[in-house]
Amino acid sequence: MNTFDFGQFATLLAGVRVESESDDYVAKYSTGSLGTIGIAISVSKPLVDSVAHFTQTVWLPNLQLTMRPTDFLNVRLAAYKAIARPDYNLRLPQFYDQQQSGNQYTITSGNQNLRDMEAWNFEANTQFFGGSVGLISVSAFYKKIDNFIHVTDKIDLDKFYFDSLSQAYNLTFTNPEISNLIHQSNLMKTALPYNDKSPSYVWGLEFEHQMNFNFLPGYWRNITLSYNISLTRSLTHIILGKTITTVTRDSSYNALTRQWTYSNTQRFLKTFELVERESEGQPKLYGNASLGYDIGGFSARLSFFYQDKYVRSYSATDQSNTIVDPFFKMDITLKQKISNSLMIILSCNNLTDRSETTSEENAVTINNISYWKNPRTAELYGRTIDLGLRISL
Repeated sequence: MNTFDFGQFATLLAGVRVESESDDYVAKYSTGSLGTIGIAISVSKPLVDSVAHFTQTVWLPNLQLTMRPTDFLNVRLAAYKAIARPDYNLRLPQFYDQQQSGNQYTITSGNQNLRDMEAWNFEANTQFFGGSVGLISVSAFYKKIDNFIHVTDKIDLDKFYFDSLSQAYNLTFTNPEISNLIHQSNLMKTALPYNDKSPSYVWGLEFEHQMNFNFLPGYWRNITLSYNISLTRSLTHIILGKTITTVTRDSSYNALTRQWTYSNTQRFLKTFELVERESEGQPKLYGNASLGYDIGGFSARLSFFYQDKYVRSYSATDQSNTIVDPFFKMDITLKQKISNSLMIILSCNNLTDRSETTSEENAVTINNISYWKNPRTAELYGRTIDLGLRISL
């Protein structure tokens, strides 16, 4: 990393970082059935060691340019690459095959070939500051994400389409005993982690404003205000289950009655499809605001926070996606300075006593109904009040 100064007008920060990982994942497996007694697990066949290895090297360049065309205006441009590694459990050589009703099995597996997510980030920010307007900041950002990580939500697959999915997304099961277990069923529910083969995108705008009102007369001059708003959009690709219905028309001729008999036979094929969706965990709108008052040794802050709804996880058929509902709360903090080394602090959180809720949301048209939403969970933490004494030595 190096810094280049071009007088007072501009500063360029440039560099590159390289990260290399070499991981060994160790697990045990058994082809026999499992039994549990309390916390103890028993197996009908011996446990065998299973080892998976993963290696990846990533170069992470970073370029930031800050320009100061005037005393009251800054412009910052940035381009850099970042990575996010998968959850440890997703890359483990784990495999669980559970028999459901009939000849259907539920397969839960790790993916030892799961790659790190790599994101190119492009940002542009401008800051304007002045005596009466305070500090105004406007930012735009754009992210291109490769290898975005998703997990299928137990989608129904016929054996043939499970093999197609495994080949397409590099889900390898090299152990022959495990492979035989998988293929003992013609229909299976699958929960598998995978990398999106196409790039995912996140882009948006941010606006931030900070100011005080010292230009007003009297006690009004002690008011402060700060707020920021973010608008975000995203695009990724999700594997969903899909049912293909085929109809075969059969016919037979009865020589005695000299009549033809016709019948239709339906067959339902369980396959998968790749669809475009919003990224998980990405609200379209969120922001916060703080209204304050300072006088002498007293300080008060009333803050507001809002977060729009977003998708936590997509269901197998898009009919019961888990949605985190919109959330709004208010907090207040009061501080009173007693001396140079002593201060009393009172914080009240969640004044409106709002609960955090999730819902199940349908995105598929069924029986001419294109949308419905059902409550799923509610977590109520209630109001909290903290009273403290700060001593500075």
